[in-house]
Amino acid sequence: MVTNSTAQLAQLARVKTGDSPALATLPEYAFFRGRYPRGQQDESAFLFLSDATIRRWCGPRWRIADSRRVRAASELAELQAEQMDKLASSKIQAGPLHLEQPRPSLGTLELSAGGVRSSVMGSLEFLTPIIELDLENATAAEADAYTRWRDQYQSNWRWAFDPIAIRFSVKDERLAADLSVMPLIWGSDYRRFVETSLGAEIKPRAGDPHDALLHFVMAINVKSEAMRRSGNVLQSLAKITPLDWLGEAGALYVDDDPLWQELNKRSDSKTAQRFLEENLGRLPIALYFEVANAPKLTLFMAGLRTTLDQVAPDMTQWETLKHGDEPYVKISPTERARGGLPLVDQLNLYYAFWSDGLVVTLNENVLKRALDRRAAREAAKAEGRELPAPPRPWLGESMSLQFDGRTVHQLCRTLSGDYRLALQLRSWDNLPILNEWRRRYPDRDPVELHEHAWHARLVCPGGGTYVWNEEWQTMESTVFGHPGRPRQPAELPVPWQSIRNGNFGVTFEQQGLRAKAVLSREAP
Repeated sequence: MVTNSTAQLAQLARVKTGDSPALATLPEYAFFRGRYPRGQQDESAFLFLSDATIRRWCGPRWRIADSRRVRAASELAELQAEQMDKLASSKIQAGPLHLEQPRPSLGTLELSAGGVRSSVMGSLEFLTPIIELDLENATAAEADAYTRWRDQYQSNWRWAFDPIAIRFSVKDERLAADLSVMPLIWGSDYRRFVETSLGAEIKPRAGDPHDALLHFVMAINVKSEAMRRSGNVLQSLAKITPLDWLGEAGALYVDDDPLWQELNKRSDSKTAQRFLEENLGRLPIALYFEVANAPKLTLFMAGLRTTLDQVAPDMTQWETLKHGDEPYVKISPTERARGGLPLVDQLNLYYAFWSDGLVVTLNENVLKRALDRRAAREAAKAEGRELPAPPRPWLGESMSLQFDGRTVHQLCRTLSGDYRLALQLRSWDNLPILNEWRRRYPDRDPVELHEHAWHARLVCPGGGTYVWNEEWQTMESTVFGHPGRPRQPAELPVPWQSIRNGNFGVTFEQQGLRAKAVLSREAP
């Protein structure tokens, strides 16, 4: 064993002698290694956080020590700033640092070419690890602060912390991660999703799978308390039948469409946003719901139409149309509803349903393509042919999200102006301190000096370098210039442009969660 920490070496020795349990003896480790067996070829790394680890991180020693490290870093930064003239000098003499007002929490201090170092807390380059801090007593203020934090944190738990395991897979053409949290924190943000989906399951062909730009599907348990509450609200307000016609899944998807090509012709994000606002009715977005009981859905739609006619009489008109042999309904605003508003005129709603599915969309062509897929499935069944496999499998049984690389490219094109501006502002954020170093120490390179003194290199996010502009008397980026004379490069490195597609999934288990993610990318 080779380590820079005697405390860590002592802990490993205790494990070796049996005085401290090894990870392999923990029941949660055995559970996770049963799920993620060692030796599998797709495992590049495995991260495991045990119940004991999380308890230690949440314990008083760790939390108070971490707070002390944060405060010590602030004090060391202040002292480092006071010594900048010496640090910038090439003739600095290492030795003790004497202060007018001693700081007992830092112990003895010394100044070297690397900066200020505390005998207790280390330096800005490397603060003393918590395991090596001598912490046996706490102040009353520290104890009170920890008690408040602990009481709030514990209110989210019922009986255990949540051990975590993640398996990573890194390959040239594929990045993947598989996460398990068991048990899941009781008061988490997932709770409403758990209540809705637990007890239902996303089937392989759920959600009308096809070559969509973006596709999200979620399992729906109609008998869950959350769905019963929603049904009761609908029934009390609109006097329509509850949602017991729903199947086990609902989906939202975004299709490829000529609208996106038209959007690409817009020169900046503002004109692109205006174009989308003016073409809301053409957005190729659809909702898809599995249907478990078509007669009940018929009653639901009839009740919905009756309610709309009562609440807003003569504001909508319903028209039955056909695409091939498949009927669908168009709901459009009447002349009275339009009222001379051009945007209202284009907002038409289209829907169609059959024995096992319901599609709702603003874009008629999206609906027609859904009807074509449905007709193809029915024809395959009638001829005894096997249905084509979905483009990619759903990775989760509770929630799944898939996107095509075209979605990434579309977002890059649409948001390119905002993206460039954000990178430009981040690049300029470094200029004030670099100008200050240049003013105070003209014989030193500001970037190198900052890295030497503060152990952090300031980089331009556009891939450029920082240089001195003699005419404007300021540091500037070779890519973005400076605020007095900004530059906007035609092309910027976008790390995610190599992504071909993404696939994500979440499965809510009994008192736990499993999440998977796969990113396919162009091989470098």
